[in-house]
Amino acid sequence: MMRQTRYNVESCTNRMHRLDLLLRGIIHQEVENKLSHINCNELKEKKLWFGRLSRAKTCLMNTARADISLDENDVQMWRTMLLDTAESLR
Repeated sequence: MMRQTRYNVESCTNRMHRLDLLLRGIIHQEVENKLSHINCNELKEKKLWFGRLSRAKTCLMNTARADISLDENDVQMWRTMLLDTAESLR
């Protein structure tokens, strides 16, 4: 029984780690998108956007359940949730 419990904890940690990496990748893509559309004078806006995305990632990680789904179809859902959360942090 103890082995099963230990496996579940490791599985949970692994999923949360994968979610962390997924959200970091999305943030990187979004910041690169923002960077490609701004000029040097708008660098401050890029930094503010990165900060909001980072805070949104923290919020999502804090509220994510252990049984989160990371299927291919869920990536867009997580991207949408991250962007929506970042917008609400304005």
